[in-house]
Amino acid sequence: MLTNIILAAPSDTRRKRKSAECHHQAVCEGCQRPISDRFLMRVNESSWHEECLQCAVCQQPLTTTCYFRDRKLYCKIDYQQ
Repeated sequence: MLTNIILAAPSDTRRKRKSAECHHQAVCEGCQRPISDRFLMRVNESSWHEECLQCAVCQQPLTTTCYFRDRKLYCKIDYQQ
């Protein structure tokens, strides 16, 4: 499945609860560490560090689009194989 990558500020992932802000720090889907960078990458409702967003086969960085199968991300070439 083709998926777009969205560049977002971590503040975009905050949620409001009962008119008081509750700040949730985003956690990277790739390394499971908190994301404290100025920007994070969003793929299929998951947050990623920019350096963690890479093809599962060739480890090339994924910057604008990626392909998703079996909970893994792929570049177009490796997804088609």
